[in-house]
Formats: sequence, C-alpha cells, structure tokens
Amino acid sequence: MNPTNLTNEKQNSPLRFRRSLNFTHFTLTVYSSDLCPGWDRNNPPEATAVLDVSSTTQGLLTPRMTTAQRNAISTPAEGLLVFDTDTDSFHYYNTATSSWIAIASAVKRNNHVLVKSVNDLPAASGGKITLVSNVLYEINGTITLTDPIEINGAYIAGSDTNEDVLFSSGGTIFTGSTGGSIRNVTLAAPGGTVFNLNDVTATESLVMQSCIVANSGSVGAIQGFNLVFFNIIQYSGNSNGITYT
Repeated sequence: MNPTNLTNEKQNSPLRFRRSLNFTHFTLTVYSSDLCPGWDRNNPPEATAVLDVSSTTQGLLTPRMTTAQRNAISTPAEGLLVFDTDTDSFHYYNTATSSWIAIASAVKRNNHVLVKSVNDLPAASGGKITLVSNVLYEINGTITLTDPIEINGAYIAGSDTNEDVLFSSGGTIFTGSTGGSIRNVTLAAPGGTVFNLNDVTATESLVMQSCIVANSGSVGAIQGFNLVFFNIIQYSGNSNGITYT
C-alpha cells in the first residue's frame, strides 16, 4: 500500500489537525491530537519518512495475531511486520527464504556463546580447549579446531547438522574426563578421532542427540562414564567405530 496523499487541515483547535492517508484500497483518517500531541509546525516530519509519528506518552501498535493467523497470510510482502501473540514476539517476512523471521529479544542470556570460529571458544591451555561449565555454546557454521575440546559440563548445540560442524583434520574433537551435552551438530575428524574420553571418577554423564558423525578416522572410545545416552545419531563414512567400556 502506497500513500498517495497527505493533508493537514485546521480544526477548531489550533493544535488539532486532521491527516488523511489515501491508500490504494481504502482511506484512513486520523487526528494528530491522537498521533502527535503538541505537534510543532517548526519541526516538520522527516523528509525520507512516508509517515513520521511523534509522542512521548504513546506508542505505535502493529497488527497482533496468532501464529496460525500469521502463517495464513497469503503471499506476504518482503518486510511485512506483525506481532505474534503465541510466541510473544515480532516477526517479519523474508521473501528470499519464504519464511517468517522472529526478531530476537534484546535480553540476552549470560551463559550463551555464539561460536562462529574457533576464536569464540576459550583459549587452548595444556593442549586442549576447556569449555566453561553450564554455558551453552551455539555452533554457527563450520568450526575448524586446532585443539581438542574438554566439554566440562557445557552444552554444545547447533541449529542444522548440514550447516553446523565441528571439524578436526587428523586430530581429536573431544578429549578429557568430563561429560556434557552435544546436539544438532556434525562431528568430522578426517584421519583423526571424534571421542577420546575417560571418566576416572565414574560420575560423569554424556548426552548426544540428533547428530551426525562422519568421515572420521575413528569414532573413538568412551570409558568409565556413569551415563552415556546417544539418541538419533547417524554414522557415515567413518573408518573405525566406537568403543564403550
């Protein structure tokens, strides 16, 4: 919808103006006493804005609807913005991916790390990368490791196993004596080993879900753990399997 006309007409009060926006399919008439209290003719609207609304006591209310209603919109326009009452968040439409994108909250977790390269992980010490306990490391893309990872009770998660990969050429991906959680990632260690874990205390737990282990020299060995739970794991192209003891 493209505005074709914008007019200001004086009413009985010098501070009250009518604004009429003529659209292709309908005409919307509002009063600036509602939209722009204290409108100042010496402070004109932004030249690049099709609509400039000012207020220090009121906000702009976007269309509110359920997820089902949002998804039922036929051929949404690029950038179409709605508020989803089911998810309690704003969504805009991306025609390139034919999908609705949620606008992330400004409130961020203090135990979350977005990992786009190995530099986003803790610095290696003693020949390994020791993760911070109870922190979620979100894998974004292919992360090429130069040192093995000690999970140390952390959470490792991706969004798409086709995109989010932990890769170690000729080395080991996971080492040490601690467990944690791994999900939605691909683990690949060509000519190397995925797991080299040995829990000498027999108290640790290792949980892995919805992952791919591919094209590695060996899946490796997991020893001594109190609990090992693997669910929906795809093994493909590995030279040697895994040993549990």
